[in-house]
Amino acid sequence: MVEPARPTEVVLARSALVVPIGLPAGLARLRKREVAVARLGVPPHVTVLSPFLDPERLDRAVLATLSRIAASEPALDVLFGAVRRWPPSGVGPGVVWLAPDPAEPFVRLTRAVWSAFPECPPYGREDDDLEPHLTIAIDAPERFDAAAAAAESFLPFRRPASSMNLLVERPDGRFRTRARFPLR
Repeated sequence: MVEPARPTEVVLARSALVVPIGLPAGLARLRKREVAVARLGVPPHVTVLSPFLDPERLDRAVLATLSRIAASEPALDVLFGAVRRWPPSGVGPGVVWLAPDPAEPFVRLTRAVWSAFPECPPYGREDDDLEPHLTIAIDAPERFDAAAAAAESFLPFRRPASSMNLLVERPDGRFRTRARFPLR
């Protein structure tokens, strides 16, 4: 089944909110090869909100709000059992991604943060239908078939989702985790 075009992670962000997910070692290597931001310090994750606020705006009040929101959502174990694809579209070259199960906690977290920071819609677009995903390949569409097949060999796997992390871009273009907000 061909899925409709969805947002990709090509929207430039100086900060982002993500739920980090540990990957099996071979899958982590695949992602690092196929996702440029992985080579810039962005960990495997399910995106909560990207782009987020400019780093200059990340004050104590913002951090306190994010902490409260994260604490309102329980930590959970997530099953990754399906590789999916979005075709190329006006927002990017397409994506090979893993579907988290359950997905609804990620949607709730995104909606809560977006509600608190309405100037930061998901992927910079108000029309996003919020399909949580963990990107495995995005940069080289000619390798998507091979990346999807390779990713399949690591499925299924289950991982904990226990925090929402604030990533901030450094002047050298690399990302670092500025804050971790535990999920309840």
